[in-house]
Amino acid sequence: MRRAMMVLILALLMALPSPGLVMASGGANPGTETNPTKIVGPIISATVVLDPHWLDNPPAGYDPNLIGRGSIRFKKGTLTSGGVFQLNSQLPFNWGCELILPQDSNGYPAGSELTMVRFGNIPLSSWVPSDLVIKLFAGLGITLTNPAEYPIPMVTDVENAVCTPASLADTPFPKPGSLSFDAVIQFKVPQK
Repeated sequence: MRRAMMVLILALLMALPSPGLVMASGGANPGTETNPTKIVGPIISATVVLDPHWLDNPPAGYDPNLIGRGSIRFKKGTLTSGGVFQLNSQLPFNWGCELILPQDSNGYPAGSELTMVRFGNIPLSSWVPSDLVIKLFAGLGITLTNPAEYPIPMVTDVENAVCTPASLADTPFPKPGSLSFDAVIQFKVPQK
């Protein structure tokens, strides 16, 4: 009887979806790691300004070139580098310029700081084009050959997130405006 009960419980647990693998809109799914990693320096300060709206199927009359445009500026000591870019079209920004997560999503509870949910602890190259990431770090004297391979640059902290209202009151998007924030960028490497 005990064995039958254990088999039933295990079968029920296996049928439940894993919270880390279930993804709701609003941020990228960080997934799960099989190999242990750690975060190391150097620490780089970044300032980001972008349009956090849908990238697919813009409403009629809305310029698709304005959707998902961004800029980023790095600072390390006295060195700086920066660039403008188009956000990766795989990022879901279903809540527009929103700072607080309005509902439970991707394992994060409602009320979480949405900018960290969207950008934190995922590879920088998942939302900034890889060639620009390489150039940004080169401007700081740091050589990267492939930002999707170790060491992987990523946002480890977000501060001062602000939504600046859009100048057009009739924009078709929810929560219109530009998102700006300061970020700390560090590197993920294999744990030895």
